[in-house]
Amino acid sequence: QVGCKFASSAMIALKPWDISWGEYGVCFLVFLVAKLVGDPAMAFGVRLATGGSRFAVMDNPKVRRLEKLETIDCVYLAMNMVVSFTYVSHLMHFAANSFSFEADTMTLLNTAPAFMALFLLYDLMYWAFHWGMHRPAVYAYVHKHHHRQVLPFRGILDAENEHPLEQVGGLSLLLITVRLVHMTLGVHGFAFAAFFGGYSTFNVVNHLPYDLSVKFPVGYTAAAHQMHHRDPLCNFATCTMFWDQLFGTYKPYKDLPKEQ
Repeated sequence: QVGCKFASSAMIALKPWDISWGEYGVCFLVFLVAKLVGDPAMAFGVRLATGGSRFAVMDNPKVRRLEKLETIDCVYLAMNMVVSFTYVSHLMHFAANSFSFEADTMTLLNTAPAFMALFLLYDLMYWAFHWGMHRPAVYAYVHKHHHRQVLPFRGILDAENEHPLEQVGGLSLLLITVRLVHMTLGVHGFAFAAFFGGYSTFNVVNHLPYDLSVKFPVGYTAAAHQMHHRDPLCNFATCTMFWDQLFGTYKPYKDLPKEQ
């Protein structure tokens, strides 16, 4: 009986939707194609939005980047594709069963305030998690792999080229954030969609070579995360620099043109 309960819990953990494994496999293929197609499309859009303005350090031969993915990188990327699909499945399952997309269910709290709370709470928890990943006792075993790339430029491939335990940690924080904000303020479906879209976009753009900034209420700039990859002890948050500025870990971006 205990074994059956464990097996049932494991099945739910892997497949939250009440569909067949075949249908779930099709969903995974759609998810995979969406990522592979969406990434170059997003890079193209960012390039247009920035006028092709690249960080000058990208052309500096003195700063070496990870040009070719190695076997361990490909293994981690494959594992993280499964991890991210599983977590996104749980997130979408929760959203489908918890959020309303009807206009008449909008309130003063579950729209703009909830949207801002999602970003700020997630980045607060991620700041602490990311800061912890840089502690000497942990860094060499988990987060160091991600920092083999000093100049991110591949978008999603550089973003998800991390130890699977780190992927699990970051996505767990995402689930916790959505549930906590929904429990306190309530979250409208449109606020969730806007947050998840922004979160997904920023995490990819953070690892592109283009200098994109978005002046939404707490501010986003790709330069902050680019700076983190060159100076790992600054800019720990991922979507905003609000918490880094508050905690004294923010460092403004400094470019390194090729003549330097």
